[in-house]
Amino acid sequence: MNTREQVAEILRRVKALPTLPDVAIRLLELGEKPTTSAGDLAALVERDMALATRVLRLVNSSFFGIRREVTSIQHAIMILGTAQLRGILQSRGILEALRGDGSRGPQHRNSRSSGQPGNRVHGGPDP
Repeated sequence: MNTREQVAEILRRVKALPTLPDVAIRLLELGEKPTTSAGDLAALVERDMALATRVLRLVNSSFFGIRREVTSIQHAIMILGTAQLRGILQSRGILEALRGDGSRGPQHRNSRSSGQPGNRVHGGPDP
């Protein structure tokens, strides 16, 4: 079975994807409006501690190379911009959907077992 067929099979097995939390949905809506300020977005991000932590951790990572620690959500959003904030929200929703109940589930086991023969053929690690 090729990769496209594997993906199609996994999608057929998925019964329902969880919806994004209310805060994330509202942030995505606000991010589309040209009149939305970083303060408006920050007020919503601050309501979700996990998201606020993720935003601050990303902005303070070496990727951005900021010399002083950013502690304000509003400042972090000004650095990130709405496009990257949207990416964080979407990746979070996708990851939560894939995790479901927190377990890795049969899709992860299947992807690992599918990749192992290829690793052996190409001299990669054997998990």
